[in-house]
Amino acid sequence: MLILVSVTLAIAVLTLALAVFLLLRSRPADWIATAERAGERGERSVREEFARNRDESSLAGRQVREELSASVQNFAELVLARIAEFTQLQQAHLEAFRPGLSRCYDLAAGRASSILATC
Repeated sequence: MLILVSVTLAIAVLTLALAVFLLLRSRPADWIATAERAGERGERSVREEFARNRDESSLAGRQVREELSASVQNFAELVLARIAEFTQLQQAHLEAFRPGLSRCYDLAAGRASSILATC
């Protein structure tokens, strides 16, 4: 067990030493250039993501507006249909009421004439 821990520790130290050697071997100017390139890549990636999100939001907004417009149009058509039905029903009721009202008018006119004749 102790040998396994020692070997693992030795490999870790060698890996660390190799990483330090490779970092020290490169020049600081390379580090700066690498950092600049990484920053540019990150910035480009962020710009592309913002553009993609803007396009997706625009599309989603357009779809919501179209859906809302269709819903309002359907509602307006439904209301107009119900108003037309109500108007027809009211017209039918008035037509059914007309003969009774006409009889009432004739009866009242007849009574008024008889009252005027007696005076």
